[in-house]
Amino acid sequence: MLFRPEVSQSNATSWIGELRLAHSIPTWIASCSAVALAASLIAYGIFGTYARKARVSGILVSQGGELNVTAPSIGRVMELRIKEGQTVLAGETLMVLDTDRPTEMPTGTKETAALINEQIENRLNALASQRQSKDSLLRA
Repeated sequence: MLFRPEVSQSNATSWIGELRLAHSIPTWIASCSAVALAASLIAYGIFGTYARKARVSGILVSQGGELNVTAPSIGRVMELRIKEGQTVLAGETLMVLDTDRPTEMPTGTKETAALINEQIENRLNALASQRQSKDSLLRA
């Protein structure tokens, strides 16, 4: 015999290919990652802080006596009747607002009304001409 029997057995099964094992992450890397994660969780539990939430009923009042005041509608401040730091009473007028909507015309609402009336008249004229052309087509 020229070769040992193991060699001839190996050559006989080589036609199906080699055996390959899929290697996962080395165990030392997985172990180190698990220990690091556990250590960070323990450190967070000892040294970390978090926001505690509690649901309570009641009214929230500022200690400094400051409140945010909002207007009931949008507008421009025309008159400021108080000064910063001044003490005010409930119901006291703080400022006067102009609630007219701003227009593109600087001269005010009369010209805006005239422009709106002109647009309405133009639309009515266009509708009348469309109605006349439709009636003439129906008669023919």
